[in-house]
Amino acid sequence: FAEQMESLLINGDTETAENTNINLIDGTPAGGTSAPAYLITDGILKYALVTGGAAGLTTKDAGGVLTTKDFIKARSLLARNLISDPAKLVFFSDNDVFLKMLDVTDVKDLSVFRNPTIESGVLFNLWGSPYLQSGQMELANSAGKILATAASNTLGRIGCFYPRYWAMVWKRQIKFATMPDIDTDTTKVVASFRVAFKNRSHSAASVIYNLTVAL
Repeated sequence: FAEQMESLLINGDTETAENTNINLIDGTPAGGTSAPAYLITDGILKYALVTGGAAGLTTKDAGGVLTTKDFIKARSLLARNLISDPAKLVFFSDNDVFLKMLDVTDVKDLSVFRNPTIESGVLFNLWGSPYLQSGQMELANSAGKILATAASNTLGRIGCFYPRYWAMVWKRQIKFATMPDIDTDTTKVVASFRVAFKNRSHSAASVIYNLTVAL
């Protein structure tokens, strides 16, 4: 359940038209009972890659070889009144970006970074903001969106968002139902809920994409 909610917040995109969903930019999401969970709501990456730009904001930028400056750039894309307090912002990325960051000189060298990752093995904070690694965030193409063929998604992404500008709304809280299966002597457990995430203001998130993360 926790992983599914994390995935919705990051990857959610309700677009069902062909070649428009950020999670399947070269296809059409399945419908009915086969519909992917990301269709439930719009999330952070949808806002940064699509919605923010449609509102006339610059909420995304293409990077290159990953450096710590990419995090500064992500922060700079937010509204001026937000970037002055980094403790209220949150960085997040896919696993590959996180692992690459552990090998960046700026954060592993004792002469540069106060808590070098080469000694501690961890990286919780960058430029005064918490940094979270997500197993629910995948590599993407050069536009920051995901292709159907996994091998074609080779580039990393960094997200930055202002949590106070995001709301989690329940239409129906989680409920559980159980049903015994006599044939297999097991009990089936089903959990259901209705939930959505919504940005409460403009400049709620940004993304840096097209990041080379090969070790």
